[in-house]
Amino acid sequence: MEFRPATETDVPSITRIYNQGIEDRIATLETEMRTEDERLQWFHDHSDRYPVFVAEECGQVIGWASLNVFNPRPAYRHVADFSVYVEREWRGKGVGGFLLGHLIEEARKIGFHKMVLSAFPFNDKGMDLYGKMGFRTVGIYKEQGRQMRQDFYTKYQGLAWQLIILAELGAERTAPVADGCESLLASSQEKDGGGFSMRASVKSGGGLPSMVILASQETWFSV
Repeated sequence: MEFRPATETDVPSITRIYNQGIEDRIATLETEMRTEDERLQWFHDHSDRYPVFVAEECGQVIGWASLNVFNPRPAYRHVADFSVYVEREWRGKGVGGFLLGHLIEEARKIGFHKMVLSAFPFNDKGMDLYGKMGFRTVGIYKEQGRQMRQDFYTKYQGLAWQLIILAELGAERTAPVADGCESLLASSQEKDGGGFSMRASVKSGGGLPSMVILASQETWFSV
C-alpha cells in the first residue's frame, strides 16, 4: 500500500469515496452528493500547510486523508482538523489506520501542535481506530445535527443528533497504540516547547490556554 500526496487526477476517486461516506451516513453530516468540479475546487483550496493524501493499492486509490483548517482565526493556526475516508469495499482492512498514521506524521512535520476531529459515537470502527491511535473524547455536542433519512434516524434514535469531539492526547495519553505506531508514540512524547507534542492539557505557567465548550446550558470541557 502506498501513501502519497494527491493530485488532480485523483479527484474522481476522492469524490467517489467521499460520496460513499455521505451515502452511508456514518462519517459526515453532509447530505448532498458532491460533484467532481466541487471537489476539484476543494482540492485547490488546500495548501502545503493543509495537504491532501491518498492511499493507493495496485494503482487504485482506496482512501484519502486531509489536514483542514480548524478555525480561520490566527490563534488556532497550531490546530488542524482532519478527514479520513476509505473506499467502501476496503473498510476494516487497515486502510484507515494506514492513512491516519501517516497523516499524524505529516502534521508533525508541518508543525501542528494538535489534531482534532468531530465524529459520530455510533461509528464504531472509526471510534476504535481513533482510540488506538491515542485520541480521546473531550466532549459531546447533543442535538448538533440531524440526518434526514428516517430509517437511519430510527436505527440510531437520539445518537443521530450527537457528535463526539476528539483531541489528541500526545505525551500524556494512556490509550493503547495501534500496531506499527510505536514510533508515533515515541515521537509525540516530547517536553513542552518541543513542537508537535499534541498535549491536550496545559500545566500552569506555560503552554496553550484551555477552552470550555458551552452549548444549550450544558458544559463539556475540551481538556
